[in-house]
Amino acid sequence: MSQDPVVPPALLALHAIFTSALQDLRFGNFDESVLGAAIAQVAARADAVAEAEAALAEARAGLAQAQDELLHTGQRALAYARIYAEDDSELSERLLSLAVTVGGRDTPAAAKEPVRRRGRPGKTPASALSISLPLGPPASGEMTSAGVGSQVS
Repeated sequence: MSQDPVVPPALLALHAIFTSALQDLRFGNFDESVLGAAIAQVAARADAVAEAEAALAEARAGLAQAQDELLHTGQRALAYARIYAEDDSELSERLLSLAVTVGGRDTPAAAKEPVRRRGRPGKTPASALSISLPLGPPASGEMTSAGVGSQVS
């Protein structure tokens, strides 16, 4: 439940005044007992809400546990069915397309595409690199690998 008081402090203070300084005051059908009964009703309803919320939380926990048990049972059933269907290609294909899911979790289907790796691609092996080197002496005026031309000025 929320952390706000179910009965506002101002109304509790007003009730306290009606039980002390104004205890003999009566306006038609209204006196301290009417205000006290309304405060008691609000408190009782707040207690009922707290009990209902606790029961709901317990029911949700039970549901989650039952769903987990169902997921594990379904995964086991699917595994058994796949073993049984190894000789039946049509049944095997139907079973491969299944993914037993509960709450977003699933058993991996064998027919899923492989996961693409993220990030930078790996280094290319040296054997895959293609380098073309000239097969002869450099032509006049060309630079060699040492940065010196073939002609001397």
